[in-house]
Amino acid sequence: MEAKSTSARGYTEDGFADKVYHLHLKRLGDWDELVFRDYLEGHPKVAADYAALKLDLLSKFKYNRPAYTEAKTDFIRNVVKRARNDE
Repeated sequence: MEAKSTSARGYTEDGFADKVYHLHLKRLGDWDELVFRDYLEGHPKVAADYAALKLDLLSKFKYNRPAYTEAKTDFIRNVVKRARNDE
């Protein structure tokens, strides 16, 4: 059973607002976001690749937050896998 909840404010029909907020509620022990963050902090090249990906996806999915999120998913999963395997 997946028990995740996300509340996002700042996404409008006209695109991203000036201020966007995310609140993620997850099960205890589900640390993928922290693993991802820590890996990016220690691997500047991967962080730059992620930044470039996000900018590219913004231009494609400015008005479609779910598609934007889905398009980042494989990159994030691959990085988390690498981090958990100490690569």
